[in-house]
Amino acid sequence: MKTTIKVNDTRYPKLTRAILRHLNREQLEDVARHGADSGWPGFIYYTDTVAFFKAHKSEIIALAESTSREFGSGGMLEMIAGFRCLNKAYSIDEVGEAIYSGRGEASQSVRNAMAWFALEEVARELNPEI
Repeated sequence: MKTTIKVNDTRYPKLTRAILRHLNREQLEDVARHGADSGWPGFIYYTDTVAFFKAHKSEIIALAESTSREFGSGGMLEMIAGFRCLNKAYSIDEVGEAIYSGRGEASQSVRNAMAWFALEEVARELNPEI
C-alpha cells in the first residue's frame, strides 16, 4: 500500500512546495528511485539549479545540517564535499565558500549539487516506501 504524505507534514513544507512547482508526485517517485542527475524539469541546467539554491538557500542548508546530523558525518560541509556528483573535487573550505558566498571555482557545481540534494531528499520523504 502506497503511503501518501501531505506537503504540510513534511520537514520543510516551503521547500517541498517549491519542488512540486517543477515536478509532479509521479516524477518525484522516479527521482527517489533514480536520483536527481537523471534530468528533471527545473533541475537540469546550472542557471536553474543555482537559482533554485539561491531562492531556497536557508531551507536547503537547514536540510543539509539536519541530514548530516542524522548520518553522524563529520559535519555538513564534509558531507557535501563527499557528494558523488562533486567527485570529491573540492575541499571543505571551497564547499563552504561556494555555499555561503557564491564565489570561487566550486560555486556553480556545489550550488547545483545542493539543489539536487534538496530534490532527492524531498522525493525520498514523499516516497518513503522506495
